[in-house]
Amino acid sequence: MPRHNILVASIDGLRASSLGAYGNTAFATPSLDEFAAQSFLLDACFAPAMDLQGVYRALWKSFHPLRPLASDMQVEDLPQYFGSRGYVTSLITDDSDLPAFSAGEFTEISGGGAAAEHNTPEARANELIETAMARLFAAACDAVLSETRSAPRLMWLHSKGMYGRWDGPLELQQSLRDEGDPPPVETVLPPDLTMGGADDPDAVFQYSCAYAAQVMVLDECWKALMAAVDSVRSEDGWIIVLIGARGFPLGEHGRIGGEDPRLYGEQLHVPWLIRFPNGLGRLARSGALTSHFDLFPTIAAALEETSPAILANVDGMDVASLARSARFPWRDALLSASATSRSIRTAGWYLRQDMPFGEIEAASSTGRPSGELFVRPDDRWEANDVAKLCTDTLDTLTEAFDNARQHLLRNEPIPKSVVANSAAV
Repeated sequence: MPRHNILVASIDGLRASSLGAYGNTAFATPSLDEFAAQSFLLDACFAPAMDLQGVYRALWKSFHPLRPLASDMQVEDLPQYFGSRGYVTSLITDDSDLPAFSAGEFTEISGGGAAAEHNTPEARANELIETAMARLFAAACDAVLSETRSAPRLMWLHSKGMYGRWDGPLELQQSLRDEGDPPPVETVLPPDLTMGGADDPDAVFQYSCAYAAQVMVLDECWKALMAAVDSVRSEDGWIIVLIGARGFPLGEHGRIGGEDPRLYGEQLHVPWLIRFPNGLGRLARSGALTSHFDLFPTIAAALEETSPAILANVDGMDVASLARSARFPWRDALLSASATSRSIRTAGWYLRQDMPFGEIEAASSTGRPSGELFVRPDDRWEANDVAKLCTDTLDTLTEAFDNARQHLLRNEPIPKSVVANSAAV
């Protein structure tokens, strides 16, 4: 059995569209793009929930957030799973609000308080290495370089990311402005703005530049972390994962920042890159529908000679199978939910419906909300609602969500094919 070291970096608020490997040309992310060239890239990774607890339930339990909580007793969580197999497990985070239901199972927890509270909330860093994100990554680099034990290790790095302080040097924002453009954002507090009836292009531009500056800080931090990892000799090598916990709205649907429960793509679509030590999937990418609950089974499967038993009980799948064969049978839909909305996504469609969480279980063929229906992937920004034009598709997707939800209520994984029998979808 291989004994790869494992490093997972979860960055909250990191949108897929902010990286060059996902099409961004507005600003440079050279270190992240270099890592993407060494990795297997998942083009269509979408968060299953808007709250961090739901996201981390998917990451650490491989359970969809819509599953009953009783499901959590059925399997080991991620730190327990690797700890029982001889791994030293470490959690490094600057987020004191990170869901605690599994954090206590890590062998070591560090990096939070000192890094998060080093400066007052109003302080802006003069140098990139003084930013809150850089201090967190410095703690991760120290942990990598100081490790002397012979046991393999699982290191989980969680950064508040774009939901933390936007304290990058002001010069980074200035580098993205031309003469006559709106001034840079001075505050280091992340935005949480509702824009009202009319979009404010100046505000969108300002905060987009400020967001970009924080991604540029992340890019430099990632460069330092990869240099630390690559300098440490490891007999079996490293599995390295970079994934966004949640996306971040930048004005697409009248919001800048915050948690938008309406479940639009800018809040759900995140990057997911995996660098395998044997080069599996290098320079390859997959458009298959993936989510956070696929991560645990993927790294578990990479360490087992046979398919791990965990795959029979959870909602996730091993994405390495997609790197080995583009024809590997995969799911045909993804569900997401918040306290006020639900959604279902396929390769060709995206349906979101405003529905209070308590009504999700009670949904039936009568009285269903019409919702918004978007054509994918053509309508990338989910701007053209075609629900009134494609009522058959809307009904089929609504029924598919209801059917999939019934499996979750019975503590069963969602079937791979929930809409495959519908000609409309």
